[in-house]
Amino acid sequence: MRLLKIMLVTLTALLVAYVDADYKSQNLDYGWIAMTEQSDPFDTSKFKIRQIYKDIFTVQCNQISWLTASDVLFDSFSFPAEIKYMVDKGSSVDKIGSKSTYLGGSDMVNNDRYFSFTFDETDLTSFSKGKVLNLAGRISASGWETRTLDLSGFEVAYNQMCDVETENREASTHEIQQDYKSATNKILLDGDIEAAKIALNLHLDKYPNSPFAADSYYWLGEIYLLNGEAELARDMFTVITEQYFNHPKVMDSNFKLGKIYFELGYLEKARMLIELVAGSSAQVAREARSFLNKNFK
Repeated sequence: MRLLKIMLVTLTALLVAYVDADYKSQNLDYGWIAMTEQSDPFDTSKFKIRQIYKDIFTVQCNQISWLTASDVLFDSFSFPAEIKYMVDKGSSVDKIGSKSTYLGGSDMVNNDRYFSFTFDETDLTSFSKGKVLNLAGRISASGWETRTLDLSGFEVAYNQMCDVETENREASTHEIQQDYKSATNKILLDGDIEAAKIALNLHLDKYPNSPFAADSYYWLGEIYLLNGEAELARDMFTVITEQYFNHPKVMDSNFKLGKIYFELGYLEKARMLIELVAGSSAQVAREARSFLNKNFK
């Protein structure tokens, strides 16, 4: 008996170590938690999100499950269930799902009971745009059991899990802001100019209509100046002056362009731009006047 106990303890420890090595929890935004698994057997730093969950709800790609009331029915069962859902105060949508002891199609039986159903692209679009998902489920003639899921952060978490392409969907403001913040932090916090340059260019590629596009071009202009790439810097500042002429950084960009043209030997163009800045009410005007007095007497 003592030997059996030792073997059981050893086996349990091995199983726990195995699970810890392969599966990890990752906190996402708005209360979502991701269960990740190691995706590369030779690289423990590479993980893929297997499912996301929040409160009593678990979501896998194209499937949602939620914990429901326990009952006296058999263990290891799965029965067809009527499912209805409503996003915010929209119309009710009918689905066919199941009530079972299996979470998300897993073959692992437990003492809990779950409603679940598979959703399509139309459902996914509704979930992504909504704020609250109201769910109801029942089997046979039993009463409806209703639950509510706060959809805040759902779209970003789901897209991370299922590798959804972003080019054919409208990105959320929060997602765009986080991407821009991550890019600028590479230079502000990490001091990594090259990484920031790559991240800012990727931000502009992914989100061409980003509200931070002009700021991204300005940062890139500054980075190219630091790297001694004057012509690339000129291109970045020119984009701001020609496409974002109401942006707060327009006069700063004109001043940067004036100095770049001055260094490149285009003195008349440099004077014109710097005089424009010097005569404005922008904060950089004083610096522009000083530059004129020093270099164009």
